Amino acid sequence: GSTIVIIGASYAASWPVDSISGHRIINRGLGGNQSFEMAARFGRDVLSEKPSKVIIWGFINDIFRSDPSEIDHARTRILTSYEELIDAAIANGTEVILATEVTIREPAGFVNWLSNIVGSVLGRTSYQDMINGHVLDVNDQLMQIALSHNIMVLDFQSRLSDPDGKRMSEFAIADGSHLSVQAYDELTAYTLTQINAEDSALEVK
Repeated sequence: GSTIVIIGASYAASWPVDSISGHRIINRGLGGNQSFEMAARFGRDVLSEKPSKVIIWGFINDIFRSDPSEIDHARTRILTSYEELIDAAIANGTEVILATEVTIREPAGFVNWLSNIVGSVLGRTSYQDMINGHVLDVNDQLMQIALSHNIMVLDFQSRLSDPDGKRMSEFAIADGSHLSVQAYDELTAYTLTQINAEDSALEVK
């Protein structure tokens, strides 16, 4: 079988998967990475492996680390970095698979619950809702980019979220951000289905 490289930050780095649908997986996730840092190491960490496919997953650190006054700049930089990643992969003959970023939920605990209740009564947007709003917006923009390049999208966000777009509790650990074992099981099963379907379609051609 061929090789799939996963590139991203800590969500990607912690994904415990070593093969999908007969493809060997090389995980090049790096905790704390932002999208422009992924673009900077793409040749060394991804293309050097000569993969048949690359799964690009993760820009939430760009949002987390941005000063609120600079968020528009950060969002533009995410899109620019993704375009760079896509162009480099295509130039290398590597198929790109984009994964949508996943939203977060408030950390577990009564104090967080209470402050959320008070915040919603006062009409304040919670930190989680602010982050999630940007994540969902950028996901939409990345889906448009994927469409324009005819690239496959793994919509991880919709697999792990409630109808309001917030991460469901069983798919988060106590910090509200990192992914639970159940979340990775869900994403692995979903990715397997999508890649199987694509491989079958290619065989029919």
